[in-house]
Amino acid sequence: MIHADLHSHTLLTDGTLTPEQLVDAAAAAGLKVFALTDHDSTEGLERTREQCKVRGLEWVPGVEISCEYAETGCHLLGLFLQDWEQPALQRIFDASKDERRARVYKQVERLVELGYAITVEEIFARAGGQTVAKPHTADALIAKGYFKDRDEVFDQLLGDGKPGHVGRARLLLKDAITAVKNAGGQPFIAHPILENFSDDQLREMQALGVVGIEINHPDQDATARARYRALAKELQWAVSGGSDFHLTPRDALGKNGLTKPEYEELCASLGV
Repeated sequence: MIHADLHSHTLLTDGTLTPEQLVDAAAAAGLKVFALTDHDSTEGLERTREQCKVRGLEWVPGVEISCEYAETGCHLLGLFLQDWEQPALQRIFDASKDERRARVYKQVERLVELGYAITVEEIFARAGGQTVAKPHTADALIAKGYFKDRDEVFDQLLGDGKPGHVGRARLLLKDAITAVKNAGGQPFIAHPILENFSDDQLREMQALGVVGIEINHPDQDATARARYRALAKELQWAVSGGSDFHLTPRDALGKNGLTKPEYEELCASLGV
């Protein structure tokens, strides 16, 4: 039984539920420990903490930082943050928001060239004044009937290497690690299968300061999980897991995360 989910998102970035609704859903799924890890944002942490108190869940403050390693986009989970209001960390998030907004204009230009009738205003409306991200572009395309769901949009159009992909400036992984540690957090590499990192690259990340790896994730099958568990054992890395919840069948709450013994082992290894 899944005890802890250490990877989730709200509508404050590219999720679909408010912090309160997300915590309620986590409690309904039987979870006992819950972390919010919105993209480049800690805006929802206080609301999540308060709702976890109401629902009797143990709360883990977190964030998912978009960054770059070896000229490839990657994601760093900062878990067990202590000082998430730190000005230096918030400046990183402010810069990310600006970059994401600028990308929307380039994204629309590319999509119009490809024959999609879509506007900047439609994408910003999907974000509702919050941090805008590629899933909001996907939702606008779905609403117009071009695709059936987000997975299809990314597989065919917006994913890395696809015709509609538009990149943006990203923080270097080493700087993201430093920011997480300066905020009292623990840096974990998120869903490494999605970036197709080699074992040697992951070993290099340990030298940069990564202390753990996300293994139990909906996009990582049994073979991938076995591979990463072996590497985590070799590197003495802590092991994390979560749903990466956005509200799709793929990332349903209660399906991916950590069992109680796994969560206790993670806490013991990190001394938290």
